[in-house]
Amino acid sequence: MNVIYTLDNCFHCDQAKELMEQRGIEFEEKIIGKDIEPKVFKEKFNVEKAPLIFIEGKQIGGFGDLWNGIYKTQTIAVKKTALELMKENIKKSK
Repeated sequence: MNVIYTLDNCFHCDQAKELMEQRGIEFEEKIIGKDIEPKVFKEKFNVEKAPLIFIEGKQIGGFGDLWNGIYKTQTIAVKKTALELMKENIKKSK
């Protein structure tokens, strides 16, 4: 299961969710302060920043780590390739 822990009004959280949606990566969002108490989040994961992303149960890290896993190291599987996204964008603009 893919999970992303986010905060309200968090730019990097929004970017991570958008990237995952664009690339066809299904995920469950858990909002820190609503779905999990901040203190519990920090104690459980030893992290104070959001987003915190898990892909197939493995802790990936934040937005930069997600981006690297998709584009640089290609260690995160995606359902939509960059070419498919480009074709979709061209169709939308017509």
